[in-house]
Amino acid sequence: MLLLKNFVYFRGVKMNSLRNGVSFLVCITGAFFAIAGVVSMITRFIGYEVRIFSWLSEFETVTAWLIRAGVIAGGILVYVFGVLIDPER
Repeated sequence: MLLLKNFVYFRGVKMNSLRNGVSFLVCITGAFFAIAGVVSMITRFIGYEVRIFSWLSEFETVTAWLIRAGVIAGGILVYVFGVLIDPER
């Protein structure tokens, strides 16, 4: 391991760029889940269902809405975690 200009190299890979890539993927994943949850809530009001959430119709109404809210909250938490991974953002 060689420390050079505030970047850590390990086996030829610049770890700072790797951390940026992981941060980006975590942020995108969190944003996807949050947006999918919001879209699922909106489409449920107009009588449609997002395909990945179609299994929610098997539950009671309150349980299905709590799961949708949990997906949104989880997506927001994952997004925030992705932002916190990369302090330069």
